[in-house]
Amino acid sequence: MTRYRSPYGQQMPRRGIGSYSAYDDAQAPGATVEIECKILRETDAAVEIDVGKEKVNPETGEITPYAYWIPKSQIKGRTQSADGATVTLTITEWIACKKGLV
Repeated sequence: MTRYRSPYGQQMPRRGIGSYSAYDDAQAPGATVEIECKILRETDAAVEIDVGKEKVNPETGEITPYAYWIPKSQIKGRTQSADGATVTLTITEWIACKKGLV
């Protein structure tokens, strides 16, 4: 597999023309966005969040939250709301773009 260095110094596998890379969406190294969400689960490496989107199981009709896993290495800050129901996460912009959160 051919490798190249991204503009940010990471060694990445070479992608074909028109393929997607999370680095394509980054506005600037270190750029962040704030996401209001609910924490569903948490592991040592990542946090599963619910941002209010839902998906429907076509077989049963059951509605469940659409969850996103965010690596803790991409979370730059966490603020609990006054009522404790939601959390505002400050995450890197490129992971927000990759996950479709912005």
